[in-house]
Amino acid sequence: MDLATASTYACPFTHDMSLASFPLGGPQGQYYLVTHPKLLKPVLLALITSTAFTVCVTIALFVFTYLPTVAVLAFFNGPLAFLTAVLVIKAEAAAIAITVSKIFWLRGAQDRLFDEVSR
Repeated sequence: MDLATASTYACPFTHDMSLASFPLGGPQGQYYLVTHPKLLKPVLLALITSTAFTVCVTIALFVFTYLPTVAVLAFFNGPLAFLTAVLVIKAEAAAIAITVSKIFWLRGAQDRLFDEVSR
């Protein structure tokens, strides 16, 4: 396939990508949720529960694993171990919170939200 043929296949795709608004999906969805308050009801409990769980997991990880993480990272990062331990623990807390929240709370909330939007 030569360059001219490849560009004819790529142009419609790139044109569609330039018109798509997927990079703004988060802010547009948040704006839509704020302007349509009836959609907040099905997901409010799941949002509160997952936020509280995230805060609890983050606090627990800092209480129980901060100093051991600093000790291990001191071998690799030296004096920056205290700062990199914060980043490592925040990443661990985010991974745990996202996984557990999606499994237990957000799937049901997503189904309820879809049903509410469909009405």
